[in-house]
Amino acid sequence: MKNQSQIQRTLLITTCIVFAGCLTATAGTIPPPNPNIEYLTIIHDAVTGDDANIRDPTDDDTKDNGGRFEVGNMVYWDVDKFQPGGGTQRADDYGNETYERPTDSDYYIHNDSGDNQRFAAETNFYENLDIVTAGVAIDDIYLYVQINLFGEYTENNSGERQREGLAYNYGFRIGVGEIGEDPDTYPNGGHLIRAVGPANKDSNPSSWALNASTDIYLDADAADAANSGITKTEQSDPGEKAGNGYDLEIAADGVGKKNDKGPFKVDGDEVLYTRLVEDTTPENHYIDNNIIVDNSIIEFAVNYSMLGYTRAELESERLFLLFEAHQTQSVGNYFWNDQSTEKEAGTPNYDLAIDDAYGFDSGGLESIYELDTLRFGGFKSDVVPEPASIAVWSLLSILGLGYSKRRKKAMAN
Repeated sequence: MKNQSQIQRTLLITTCIVFAGCLTATAGTIPPPNPNIEYLTIIHDAVTGDDANIRDPTDDDTKDNGGRFEVGNMVYWDVDKFQPGGGTQRADDYGNETYERPTDSDYYIHNDSGDNQRFAAETNFYENLDIVTAGVAIDDIYLYVQINLFGEYTENNSGERQREGLAYNYGFRIGVGEIGEDPDTYPNGGHLIRAVGPANKDSNPSSWALNASTDIYLDADAADAANSGITKTEQSDPGEKAGNGYDLEIAADGVGKKNDKGPFKVDGDEVLYTRLVEDTTPENHYIDNNIIVDNSIIEFAVNYSMLGYTRAELESERLFLLFEAHQTQSVGNYFWNDQSTEKEAGTPNYDLAIDDAYGFDSGGLESIYELDTLRFGGFKSDVVPEPASIAVWSLLSILGLGYSKRRKKAMAN
């Protein structure tokens, strides 16, 4: 029989194998998240903030590509027609709760420098609401999620920029569908995990920590799968707005809260870590004379077994994730397309805005704006990675191998 010191040594060796960097752990404790986690699954989003000076409807290379363009002394922004990857999934799609709207609501026709007509936002663009990529990784304890924003600034149509940092709401919704269930019913139940204004919190350092205003909500009163899901909207199923969204807070400031309906029977379980990360190759290509870093990446590490998920479920094609960045939204009002009809929501897509079948007022966005979402899994689209890639990423993450779009560096304090 092994003595106590042998058992502790074995536990430490096991921890070093599982967590790259050989984190120190003692018997009976849960090690913190891996500080060197590699995101082997990267999901790319349409980007509104990139330069798109010309959008020629007769040119295959530019006709579907929106973005920032200047006319004289004024700046405008329009959205890509499709998500990256060459598929046919729209970048902004009300029916799938997929939005590309990191702008204010007013959209009008403006001609670019090539005299091409474009349906564009004309007041403010939010770099800190424009998702560029999301990353996902997993180990034996934590599910890791990374959300990479375009930048930390807002810009008005005079080209004036103001640094806000990550001042709004960032997070993701997670759920796992039943075997054989239609992916369009995902997520039935599940959790909302978010950080509110992380850049404004002095307690949110560059290393993993249990930070203020990081919360988890449970859809404790989930409806039957046949009558719920992301594609059940106020447009298709009037009365959806009667739903109660994510109705139970089960963790606050990173730790669990005791509740008879939730998974935590005592207060204080450490379940959600977050950190801010510096983007060493910022998408906005902007360096202020007094600011030499771009802290526009937020990462989450959630102890998934505490929420009732298994590793096998998270590695399966039944996993559903919806990454999001938005200004304001009550947790009781999710989903957005449950709250508004298509007309009430508005659209940044000009071909839809002028289509009489939709009945839009053609003024752009109405009740849904200043947000960006990106969907992964449970999605009938060739943009989403195949389930096989999930298994590869999960295996390699344990070994500390793999790739990422770019290397990220922890934010300097």
